[in-house]
Amino acid sequence: MKWFEIIEGIKNDLLSRNLATPYRRINELDNLEGIFKKHFRGFLENPQKMFGITDKESFKNEVAKHKSNGKLNGAESSLINEIYKKIKL
Repeated sequence: MKWFEIIEGIKNDLLSRNLATPYRRINELDNLEGIFKKHFRGFLENPQKMFGITDKESFKNEVAKHKSNGKLNGAESSLINEIYKKIKL
């Protein structure tokens, strides 16, 4: 599965749910993708391999280190969970 397919699948899922503000989540997903492009390029180039060998909680901790406050918010954490779920399918 290619990175583009993962992202598009998650965006479609967010839009199909009865969320009050799906575009806020999509914006968070875009922000995470920006962090990945800058600091985790290998995860975008070979997502199945890289996410498959990386513990989800460890990855979340690594991503959080690249945010100004050092923490993921609930939406970001949930979106990373969604990425892992798409990879496992």
